[in-house]
Amino acid sequence: MAGLVVEKGRSFLARSTLEVEALAMHEGLLLADNKRRQ
Repeated sequence: MAGLVVEKGRSFLARSTLEVEALAMHEGLLLADNKRRQ
């Protein structure tokens, strides 16, 4: 049972890290786009 919880926690962490990285990349692209426009 504990092993399952650990696995779930790990995949949740991995997924949230990927989401954060995707968001950061998106923000970075938006910032770069704004800088180009100015």
